[in-house]
Amino acid sequence: MWKHQSDDMNNISLHDHSIDELVIHDGDISLIFNNGFDIAKTHPLNSTGQSKLTGKAQIILKCAKFLHGTIYSSQSEEREITISMMENKIFDFEVLEFKIEDNLFSLHGIVHEKPNSSFDSAELTFRFSDIVSCWNEYNGDSWFEDSST
Repeated sequence: MWKHQSDDMNNISLHDHSIDELVIHDGDISLIFNNGFDIAKTHPLNSTGQSKLTGKAQIILKCAKFLHGTIYSSQSEEREITISMMENKIFDFEVLEFKIEDNLFSLHGIVHEKPNSSFDSAELTFRFSDIVSCWNEYNGDSWFEDSST
């Protein structure tokens, strides 16, 4: 069970954080971040007054479906991604940005494919009915927190 659960994705940063595991269970898709993600100081569940890095965390996409995924190389080559590639950890995915619009969750990021290849970026899109972020603790300040203030 998670100590903190929220549907407020406007005050969460996934930038530079890696999705370490993708789990499908009872129609939900969970994106697991073993090294956490950032919670802005303006998030209603963050009472610390500082933007914080969480410990292990996850994003749960309720009643979700993987719609589309593409990986790209610097030589303009592209390849489709399947959900099984993500479940079986064919590559690691480092998030650069995400967007939520009309119950679509889109991610753009860097691919660290196993074994190494020429593919270096990816886009993933999911459809969902509800979205929940979950974490238990804070493990320090976020990378964008200005500690001098």
